Amino acid sequence: MNDNSHKSGNFWLGFFLGGLIGAFIIFVLGTKEGKKISRFLEDEEKDVKNKIDDKIHTLKTRSEKYLEEAGDLQKKVKQEVAAGAQKVSQTLVDRLDDSLGQLQEVQKKGVELTEAVRNRFFKKNGKHLSS
Repeated sequence: MNDNSHKSGNFWLGFFLGGLIGAFIIFVLGTKEGKKISRFLEDEEKDVKNKIDDKIHTLKTRSEKYLEEAGDLQKKVKQEVAAGAQKVSQTLVDRLDDSLGQLQEVQKKGVELTEAVRNRFFKKNGKHLSS
């Protein structure tokens, strides 16, 4: 019985909503006031659509501008990184060259020291000592 009353309640709710919708349609299509409201709503819809189209166009233009600026910035960063890498590479080459020059000097001094030690400790009367 409870299920039956529930179905009956749904019927009356649907009947009521259908009547309201029908009355609204008759009002909008059948009366001067309804036609004015309908035209007003159509005009508002066109205005809103035009505003939305303008906003979309503005956003599209801005996004294209930002993408172009981002591309330019990316190129600039790449150029600066390449220039920086070249500068760092040249600095490293210069430091390596200095280090190799210092190493050669150390080797020369090592050879001179070795000769001095050899002449001082391993020669007697100007002759090399033999084992």
